[in-house]
Amino acid sequence: ESSLFEDDDDFFDFDPGPLSNNDEDALTLRDLLGFLDEVRVPDSLRKRTKAWGEKIMGERKKVVSRARSKLKEFQNGFKRRGELLRESGSRTARRLITGDINKKVRDYVKEPPVVRMIDCLSFTLGVLLLVSSEFMAIKFPEHFWIFYVITAWAMIVTRCFLWWGGEFKYFLFDFCYYVNAVTSIVVTFFPRDTSLLQVCFVWANGPVAIAMVTW
Repeated sequence: ESSLFEDDDDFFDFDPGPLSNNDEDALTLRDLLGFLDEVRVPDSLRKRTKAWGEKIMGERKKVVSRARSKLKEFQNGFKRRGELLRESGSRTARRLITGDINKKVRDYVKEPPVVRMIDCLSFTLGVLLLVSSEFMAIKFPEHFWIFYVITAWAMIVTRCFLWWGGEFKYFLFDFCYYVNAVTSIVVTFFPRDTSLLQVCFVWANGPVAIAMVTW
């Protein structure tokens, strides 16, 4: 190594010129490789420097390739999550609107309307219950609490029987069932307690009434 530059005396007389602080004038790896091709440099140093440069360029390509691969993997994962979220929302909308997760909403809308027997029966009983409630409240107001207690508990027990084993069982924890149960207990066992009656009145004409309109 000590005799590496013995035959190249002009190499030590080479003046690269003043260095510049400007980034545009800064030497890059490509400039260095080109510089080695233009000046007289020992072959061993030239080969070693070029080998270093090629190694650095190879490592740079590997880093860029890995970064692009990671970015593509992230994009694909984000795209898959978006597709899964969109599919889940579509399934939920289908189940709520059509009752079947496999039936499209646009196909459900195009189907002719069908009135089922349970719909006719529910509508008829609802109208009869409304008329009966008005009749009892006007004709026999002193006995209306009996009619209310029987009707309320009959409907609560019917809902528990129909919904408890299915996917609608959590609707039984709705506040309206609690209000009806408490009110029926108050009017049956504590009819002279004005404080409890006022609480039940506020519940029935406040949050429950607003919930009916909202629902």
